[in-house]
Amino acid sequence: GATGSGKTLMAKTIANYLDVPFAITDATALTEAGYVGDDVENVISKLYNASGGDKHLTERGIVFIDEIDAIGSKRLDSTTSGDREVHRTLMQLLSEMDGFTPSEGISVIAATNRMELLDKALLRPGRFDRIIAISSPDRDGVKDILKIHTANVPLARDVEMSKISRLCEGFSGAEIKAAVTEAAMAAISSDQDKVSMENFQEGVERIQNERTKSSKTSPDSLYQ
Repeated sequence: GATGSGKTLMAKTIANYLDVPFAITDATALTEAGYVGDDVENVISKLYNASGGDKHLTERGIVFIDEIDAIGSKRLDSTTSGDREVHRTLMQLLSEMDGFTPSEGISVIAATNRMELLDKALLRPGRFDRIIAISSPDRDGVKDILKIHTANVPLARDVEMSKISRLCEGFSGAEIKAAVTEAAMAAISSDQDKVSMENFQEGVERIQNERTKSSKTSPDSLYQ
């Protein structure tokens, strides 16, 4: 899913629902660690601490690897030492994943916003063999997210949530939250004690402008 679509939140929610320990690491940290095994041990230690030192609970935990595409991209001819290091890290990660036995029960979830770049070796059975696409929220989803983030925001009488929902269509959950924050900041800047419809329109416009800027500099734009 795209940045801000809620990939990390979903992984945390799964762990909370199952009542198991949760540990997160960034894929870029795996290359910085020098050897993937060292970082995997650190993540397992996080799970152990999160379980309160319960070994059996640790073995039911969830490890979340963010931005897996940083090391899990398709293996091409490596022309630089940096490329070779990334590919070496990928091979070590695959080896570590193959080392997890079914009896350990540790689940590994990874996130990416560049699915097309992932090495097929990562997606074979026994590794990341379940793919879940997380898209932007639909109209009802936008309304629900707005309700959450405006629950403690003092709203002026002219605020129309249905209209704001339409303005935010296509936004990620993170962008909807940011739009509400921008609206509140606009109200504070104007010395208002409540957030008005005009403030929300301004907040949404700022996020739309940021989206436009980001799209011009995103990795996808480099291939157009």
